[in-house]
Amino acid sequence: MFLSNFVHSILLSNTNLKMETLVMHPANKEQLAALKAIAKALKIPFEKKEEEQYDPTFVKMVKDAEERGQFNEVDPNDIWESLGLK
Repeated sequence: MFLSNFVHSILLSNTNLKMETLVMHPANKEQLAALKAIAKALKIPFEKKEEEQYDPTFVKMVKDAEERGQFNEVDPNDIWESLGLK
């Protein structure tokens, strides 16, 4: 019943043919699987996109510094001392 009402409301809300992008945030794998199944059943194209957590330029800079040995290890128990600021 829920799925039927859900599909019906989607079809009714799109009668003006206005294009929108929906961003959904499933809380677990089951919800993700259900959303994919609904999209496939309705023949709605979707794409999987994984985003980088960090800017690629920043990641390259950190990796390059690590390769050159130009980095400081920080002691979480005494941050100021490990940075030479105490």
